[in-house]
Amino acid sequence: MRIILALFSILICTVVVAEDGLSVQFTIEEKVLGSHSVQSYTNSILMKFNESAKFEFKNIYNVKFTSRTLEEKINLVVTLHDWIDGKPYYVGAKSIDIVVGSDFNFELEKYGRSYKLNIDTSFGILPQ
Repeated sequence: MRIILALFSILICTVVVAEDGLSVQFTIEEKVLGSHSVQSYTNSILMKFNESAKFEFKNIYNVKFTSRTLEEKINLVVTLHDWIDGKPYYVGAKSIDIVVGSDFNFELEKYGRSYKLNIDTSFGILPQ
C-alpha cells in the first residue's frame, strides 16, 4: 500500500509541474510633438517563450511581442501600431537581446507624435 501511495505522489508531483513563461509589463507614453500633454497606457502579458503575443488597447494601440530564446538571453521584438482615424498605422519596431528580469525603454517618432515604450520582463508561471 505504501508503494502505491508513493508512486501516486510521484505521479501527481510530475503532472503539476508548471511551465515558465515570459511576463512582459509595458507602458506606452504618447506625446504630440510640441505639446506638454502626455497620455500613458500600461498593461502586461504572459506568453510562452519562442512565440508571439499581441495586445490591443481597443482603438488606441496594437502592440506585439515576439520572443526567441538565445543561450543566456532572449531576443524580444516589440512592434507598435497606433490607431488613427479608425485604422492601425505602423509606428515602428525594436529588437533587443536581454536577460529575463531586465527592463529597457526606447522611443519612436511618427505622425507628429513621440512614443516612449518602457518594457520590463520577468518569469511567469503559465496557466495549465
